[in-house]
Amino acid sequence: MLFYYQISLYRSSAPILTYHYDKPLQQGQLIEVPVKSKIKRAIVLDEVEKPKDFKTFEILNILDLYYTQTQVEIAKFISEYYFSSFGEAIALFIPFSNEEKNVSTSVEDISHKLPTLSNEQQKAYNQLLKKDRALLFGVTGSGKTEIFISLMMKSIQEGKKCIFLMPEISLTPQMQSRLEKYFGKRIVMWHSKLTKKQKDKILESIYAGEVDIVAGARSALFTPLSDIGLIIVDEEHDDSYKSMMKPRYHARDMAVYIANKLKAKVVLASATPSLSSYYKYDVVRLFKPFIQ
Repeated sequence: MLFYYQISLYRSSAPILTYHYDKPLQQGQLIEVPVKSKIKRAIVLDEVEKPKDFKTFEILNILDLYYTQTQVEIAKFISEYYFSSFGEAIALFIPFSNEEKNVSTSVEDISHKLPTLSNEQQKAYNQLLKKDRALLFGVTGSGKTEIFISLMMKSIQEGKKCIFLMPEISLTPQMQSRLEKYFGKRIVMWHSKLTKKQKDKILESIYAGEVDIVAGARSALFTPLSDIGLIIVDEEHDDSYKSMMKPRYHARDMAVYIANKLKAKVVLASATPSLSSYYKYDVVRLFKPFIQ
């Protein structure tokens, strides 16, 4: 018995194609299919009836990687909203692995010494805990990062994972060591300057359930973390969150959309917030620098 599937070619603007296979496949499964004289990677979209007007080729290989239903739904939204093909939109995401292990966070793996918050920081932190979507509007040097660390620590203690977005220019070794001081190896940095070998190593640790926080530039939003409870977008006004390549998505807006889809908390932050964020979201203010 043959099963027929609509598939989308990976990272391609080609139209939806139909192939067959002798076993049932799940939506989101990554596969390899023949296209003319080449073998291309593709993703299974839907099972369909046997076509009457044309013959179909057979799916060649089933990969150990898949996209979740949520990733597929978000990719469909991106393709429609930002005028791209589904194949281009789904290529933003890194797939999950069938070999993924579900390892719960060991409490000993992270430091329990939280940053000491000032009265104003503590007040802002308490306000943010009560809101699902909020803008932390704090002057430069007001100690927003300490609040982020406290929020991420609370999220991890609740068994949830976090994504921490920042502009590429903020991804300094100092920021990395500052975060690792509290979270150790449970946090990884993800950005465009990583080599393929470094990215593969990070993905291995994510698939092994050893990572609770992915911090990085806009592409970190699409890493294969499960049970996301918090997304933070620092310097949310920054132009680098807007992709200049297809699909031309805005990572800040997508962070809010994805958090809403996952029923996670999202915190935007800036000393000079964009007018749209200031208007749309509940504002939590930090008026004074941390060090007077």
